[in-house]
Parts: sequence; C-alpha cells; structure tokens
Amino acid sequence: MNKLLSSLLLLVLYSCSTATLTPEAKKLIILNDVKYVLACTQVAFVNASSSMSNDIAFTAMGNNDSMIKLKNMAAKFGNVLVLTKNKESAITGSDREGYVYKCPDHIVFVQTPVKK
Repeated sequence: MNKLLSSLLLLVLYSCSTATLTPEAKKLIILNDVKYVLACTQVAFVNASSSMSNDIAFTAMGNNDSMIKLKNMAAKFGNVLVLTKNKESAITGSDREGYVYKCPDHIVFVQTPVKK
C-alpha cells in the first residue's frame, strides 16, 4: 500500500513540475559523448539546477525540473547538447550542465535500437 501511495505521489509531483519544454527544446538532441559532434561548432555552456530535496519524490521532481531548464537554455543556442555533469542528490537537489553545439543541417543523428 505504501509503495502505491509513493508511486501516486511521484506521478502527481511530476505533473506539477514548474518548468515546461519549449518547442525548440523538444527537438534538441541530447548526447553523452563529444565524439559525436566533431563536425559541429561549440556555441555555449549551460547549467541548471533544482534545489528540491529532502524527499525521494521531490528529488525525482527536481531532477526532471533541472533537465527541462537545461534543455530550454540549450535550445536557444544550438541543436545538440552534450551532457558533462549530471549530479542528483536528495540533500543538494539536482545539478546538470553541458556544452551546446550547432551542427550543420546535413548531419543527421540516428538513434540506434538497444539490443536486449
């Protein structure tokens, strides 16, 4: 019963996040390795944080909130974000940062299916 209540609370908290993605941020490509953007131009460094803490549910909401903020900032500068820091803590909240790249239109990023 407690797990069900916790899950419902988490779902409600996710839906109450204060940040929402901009249309440009929804198109942003997120990568974890700079090797994929060698033909692109680095245009900015962005960081975002959320101080929601002290509870697992609030930490999850803070993680989501900081990622949305980061994507929105990155989308103002370029079309690809390479994450360099993804720190999540129930004590300090969530910190995220990365470098934004502007890639030529002829470069296409294709997501490969994950083998199970």
